[in-house]
Amino acid sequence: MNSKENCWNCKSIVKSKGFFCDHCGVIQKPSYLDEFEIFGLKKEFLIDLNVLEDKYLELQSKLHPDKFVNSSQNEKDFSNEHSSRINESYKLLKNNVSRANIILKSNGYDLEKESKTFGDEKMLEDIMDLQSKCMLAENEISKKKIGNEIKEVIDETINELNLLFKKKSWKEAYNLNVKLSYLEKMKNNIS
Repeated sequence: MNSKENCWNCKSIVKSKGFFCDHCGVIQKPSYLDEFEIFGLKKEFLIDLNVLEDKYLELQSKLHPDKFVNSSQNEKDFSNEHSSRINESYKLLKNNVSRANIILKSNGYDLEKESKTFGDEKMLEDIMDLQSKCMLAENEISKKKIGNEIKEVIDETINELNLLFKKKSWKEAYNLNVKLSYLEKMKNNIS
């Protein structure tokens, strides 16, 4: 809960960003929390994925619809909404590319506009070179070699991207995130 609201059940003021009323303990109607707020994480590019998973499991253990089978229809509905939002947010934050996009959007960067005007030829050439190597990999040894090369480039790209986010260099971060997106797809295809 972003602001003070009244509990739908007991009408007490719900003052925390919690999912339950502090007074009666009943699950509350979902209000908007961004993906980072849901899990109580700082809005940073590099996050501890183990902490994310722990918080995900903790929230699902409290809010999963199976916990509300014998509850009122409101509680069932709220649980379904919360659980769906938690699942979707977890998937988005777990993925480097979508997490970067969330940060870009939250800082007012227009992803739709940029996707139409992207034209970093050098980056596209680098990606095409790696893609060619992937296509030429004929056996497990050569696939493993190119897979390791892609992993190294991904790690370097993630570190660069983190620095760009810290500097609030949105345009450069967007461009590097496009590169990361291609690299992640290649890594998945070669695996």
